[in-house]
Amino acid sequence: VVPLAHREAEVTAAALRELTSSGGMLHGGDDAPTTIVADEEGNTLLVEATPRVFEELKRLLERLDREEPDDDTR
Repeated sequence: VVPLAHREAEVTAAALRELTSSGGMLHGGDDAPTTIVADEEGNTLLVEATPRVFEELKRLLERLDREEPDDDTR
């Protein structure tokens, strides 16, 4: 279970599914498919993946799940 603080679970899950699909950058191989399910109520992601892919997804989410700066600070 991966909680999200600043991104919507369904949108984030869809983007990560593309990365982990066959031919995606984080594809775990045919023997170990990756499953990512959004829990919108808790704004979390349920992830089933190989340890390598899971760690890569967590690192990616640390970069993506950040508060966006206000328009005034740009």
